[in-house]
Amino acid sequence: MSNCLCPITLTPVIRQCDSSNPGGVAEIYIADKCSVDAISAPNETQVVTSITMVSGATFNTFQQRKNVANMTTTAAKDATSGLATFSTDINLKFNKLSAASRLNFINLAKGETIVIVRLVDNSYWIIGSHNIPCELSAGTINSGTNLTDASQYDVTLQCVDYNPPLKVEILGGISTILDIYAV
Repeated sequence: MSNCLCPITLTPVIRQCDSSNPGGVAEIYIADKCSVDAISAPNETQVVTSITMVSGATFNTFQQRKNVANMTTTAAKDATSGLATFSTDINLKFNKLSAASRLNFINLAKGETIVIVRLVDNSYWIIGSHNIPCELSAGTINSGTNLTDASQYDVTLQCVDYNPPLKVEILGGISTILDIYAV
C-alpha cells in the first residue's frame, strides 16, 4: 500500500475524431480589475457562474481578425516547494495605428486587468482576478513594411496564477457585462 499525501482525481479524456474543436480567438474582453466587483466560481464545478461589475462598468470588447490572437497557458512546478503555477499569455492585436489604440496601449501598460477570451467555438474563459490580475508583459508598435503588412499594436497580457483559466458560463448570458463597442 502506498502513502498518498496528495491524492488527485482524474477524468478520462476521449479522442475526438471530428472537427468540433476549432482553434482561435474571436474576441477579447478587458476590464480594469477595479471595475469587477466579484467573480463567483463554485469549488465543485470550477466554472464561473456570475461576474458582478461596479455600477456602470463593463468589459471592453477587442475584436480580433482570424488567425492573429491566441491564449496559451504553461504549467510549471517547483520541485523544492511542490507548488505549481500556470502562466497564461494572451496575445492580441489592435489594427491600425490610432490615437485611441495608443491610449489603450498606454493604459494596459500601466494597469491591472481581468480578461475574458471568447474562442471561435463560443466558449468563454476568464484570466485574472483581484488577487492576481493580468498585466502587460510585452508590446510592440509596428508600422509594417509592405503595403500588405498590418499597421498595428501587438500586445501580450500575462497572468501567473495558481490555477489555469476558468470557463465562464453565466446563467442568462454573458452579454450583460460586455460593452457593445469594438476597438
